[in-house]
Amino acid sequence: MILNARNRGLFFWTPCLLVLLSASPVLAYNEEEAKKVSEDMKEFGFKDVTTKEGLVFRIPSDMPIENRGGLVGPVPFDEYLYLKFKKLEEKLIQVDKKIDRLDETLGAVKKRLDDQAADAAAPAAPGPTSLNS
Repeated sequence: MILNARNRGLFFWTPCLLVLLSASPVLAYNEEEAKKVSEDMKEFGFKDVTTKEGLVFRIPSDMPIENRGGLVGPVPFDEYLYLKFKKLEEKLIQVDKKIDRLDETLGAVKKRLDDQAADAAAPAAPGPTSLNS
């Protein structure tokens, strides 16, 4: 075969395209490969999500899959982390409110105990004496 400028580029790019097209993405694979994946990953909270296009993604159970610009896939990692930290912030706010309520309850209980201790420590007022004694 004689290599000229036209088929030299074809000779170079054809193997490159074959390599790129045969490489499968890490997150998406077909259903046969999904069945071969070991059960070890289930303990880490990952799930297999099959899209209507037949793609299977192994992602964390709370990671959404979206269609962006015609590409179906999980949300970008930075957005996923933002969602996780937003949920964490909401939980921390709830915990803070619970701690405030417990602190108020504890203060009320402490005040009531102090009042009871003060009442018990006060000398009893002399009551009326009976004349029959």
